[in-house]
Amino acid sequence: MDPLSLGVAQFHEALRAKLEGPAPGHDAAQRSAYRLLVDGVTPDELFKSMRLYEYRDDNRHPFVVLTDGVESEQQFVAAALAQLAGDEASIRKGLAEDGRAIPETSFASAERTAAGLCVALRRLGAAVSRELAGVVVVLAPSQVRDQAAYAGIANAIAQQASFPEVVVLARDHGIAAMTEAIPSSLSLHVDRKALAAHVRNLKSPHDVGPPRANAPQFTVKQRRDLEKKLGQRMLSKNTGQELKRLLFDAAAAQSEGRFELAAKRFRMARTLCFVTGLRQEQAMCAIAVGTAQFSCGRLDRALESYREGRALGAELNAPRLVMQAEVGIATAYLTETHYQLAREAYGRVYDAADGLAAMQIEAKRMQAECLVQERKPAEAVKLWLEALAEVEALDPLLRTSTSYKTVAKRLQQELVLLGRAHELPAIQQRVAAIESASAERAAQVQA
Repeated sequence: MDPLSLGVAQFHEALRAKLEGPAPGHDAAQRSAYRLLVDGVTPDELFKSMRLYEYRDDNRHPFVVLTDGVESEQQFVAAALAQLAGDEASIRKGLAEDGRAIPETSFASAERTAAGLCVALRRLGAAVSRELAGVVVVLAPSQVRDQAAYAGIANAIAQQASFPEVVVLARDHGIAAMTEAIPSSLSLHVDRKALAAHVRNLKSPHDVGPPRANAPQFTVKQRRDLEKKLGQRMLSKNTGQELKRLLFDAAAAQSEGRFELAAKRFRMARTLCFVTGLRQEQAMCAIAVGTAQFSCGRLDRALESYREGRALGAELNAPRLVMQAEVGIATAYLTETHYQLAREAYGRVYDAADGLAAMQIEAKRMQAECLVQERKPAEAVKLWLEALAEVEALDPLLRTSTSYKTVAKRLQQELVLLGRAHELPAIQQRVAAIESASAERAAQVQA
């Protein structure tokens, strides 16, 4: 079993034991809330592991997995209540397909506070327990900017947990206050080094078992025709394995902070791509070399590699490669305090990111930051206003993926410094309208 599957299986077994109920003589309330200790697991892997358990044949607890970031109590609770409406409808629909029914639970009147969320969860758990065991509430925010708010929310929900109707798993995010609030814990651990080694040494089905006689092979003409269609040469098995080894070693070194070794391995991979005619991979490796050189503090070499990746991306008509290279160039210039050059690079990022709204908003935001450093705050305000208008023009579901809150915050700060504080209420109303429309649209989609 690979390290990721092993870690998830061990977590599932520990969770199964908890959901079976407390041992005789133990207080059920004390067995209903657990801190979730996560190590070596991405937010996406954590979410999938929860859904995998939910789909088990022996599970009788629907899962409510709350993954929105925590910027404030009101923001997180509003998003959670909007999600609950969709989750509750899904649970009722699934039960109806089995000929079972539970009363409908409405969350429209719930307060946008931690206490209001607790009431809503208790009501949902009580309704579900009429046909199933109860609900598992998983607090797994992707990021926590307001630690006090998150600790308060988790503590409030944990105090209301009651087995089996409401079981709470709250990711601790390394917040000390969580330990005192929720003493019991469950762990989900994955050895990333072992996982990387497993993937690095993964063999294809053609490399396993006895050699196959008379295996079909490309003719010379077929190979040339396919290479012409793909626009690049096909690698031999040995060359492909060597390239994979170099890239895995480089990525592992980069993640471990061994930037010199990472730069060396990425350079070797870039050379291999050049020799074998893999132009797109060569561009990607050139950008990776730039990032490793940047991490080493060699900004001149980093810029040289980024420019190489940008040139290759332009030749290949690959705007996403150009965008990645330009981000690196902009970051290097920003580090060197060459604000005008950084701003120009962010402008090129905006152009290359056509179709990627979140990246375009971020590029415009950074252009404005550069203008502030160039002591042109009025021009920065103009750009931030343009960015906010672009967010408003997006589909409500896409707005939350942008950095519009940071744009609005910086916009308000500069307006005050420019003596234009009278414009703040209008900005605040626009931000509130964006949030309201996004929450309403999310509730509609989930329903």
